[in-house]
Amino acid sequence: MHIEKNVFKQIIDTVMNVMAKTKDDFGARKDMSTQCKCKRHDVRVVKDSEGSLHKAIPLAPYILRSKERWFVIGYILLSSHMVMSQI
Repeated sequence: MHIEKNVFKQIIDTVMNVMAKTKDDFGARKDMSTQCKCKRHDVRVVKDSEGSLHKAIPLAPYILRSKERWFVIGYILLSSHMVMSQI
């Protein structure tokens, strides 16, 4: 049961783009560009309002948008409510 919970949590953290929980970061993108056949060079450096340079990584295609996130949250809550009412 613990393995299923951990896999589910990791997938949800990734598609919901939970900061500090997702594995889709600069290191992963860099590894993909060197290790994988699909070359993705969509990491760029941008300046913020204070003039500091930061790496900007555009959202991956599997990251859910706001409306999609609320749909998934509603589905999970509804499913958990149905399971709890059957107990």
